[in-house]
Amino acid sequence: MSVDYVKIEGRLDQITNMLTELIRIVENNNAAIEELRSDMKELRQDVDLKSDVAVLKNDVAVFKSDVAVLKSDVTILKKDMQEVKETLKEHTEKLDYALFKLANHDADIFNLKRIKP
Repeated sequence: MSVDYVKIEGRLDQITNMLTELIRIVENNNAAIEELRSDMKELRQDVDLKSDVAVLKNDVAVFKSDVAVLKSDVTILKKDMQEVKETLKEHTEKLDYALFKLANHDADIFNLKRIKP
């Protein structure tokens, strides 16, 4: 019977060693799985950042378009302002001429009144 106990003990030692190795393998697998989870979390964050960058690029494109429209509007306003300045200059010249003529007519009327008794 002692042989049976020796075989059983040998078998139990073998099972114990196998279980110990299995536990070590499972621990390594768990560590690897945790590392993969961490990597996946980082990848998800990277994907979120790429999405944010895409949104920002779109916003920049919209801003560029808005700036182009504003530049066009400024160009139109400059042209309109130049036209207003030219019109003001013309009207100022006409007003100066009218005032000159009025002064001459006033002088003529004054001179006519002086001549008439």
